[in-house]
Amino acid sequence: MPPFIRVGPGPRGYVVRLAPGSFMGHPLIGGLVTLLVVGLLLALAVAAVAVLVRGGGLNAAGHSSPPNRGAGASANDEALRILSQRFARGEIDAGEYVERRDLLKQSA
Repeated sequence: MPPFIRVGPGPRGYVVRLAPGSFMGHPLIGGLVTLLVVGLLLALAVAAVAVLVRGGGLNAAGHSSPPNRGAGASANDEALRILSQRFARGEIDAGEYVERRDLLKQSA
């Protein structure tokens, strides 16, 4: 005899037979629940692989790392950004800014 549970009001309740692959006695619902759970797990696995492949994973320090755009271009962009900030704060004058900017653009 397959396992069963009693549900409903009263001491005897209603007998629900639990067959393999069923959900609360309904084989169709059990199959749908199984498909939904497997589909969800598969979607999560695909999403995790996609994030890791695109470079959105964590580095050794546990921080998210930006995608690799090439070391030369990003270092040059960062230097130009810092140079512009120094000029905006008034740490360097216009002549020094133009000279250094031209040097950075030549090295790129």
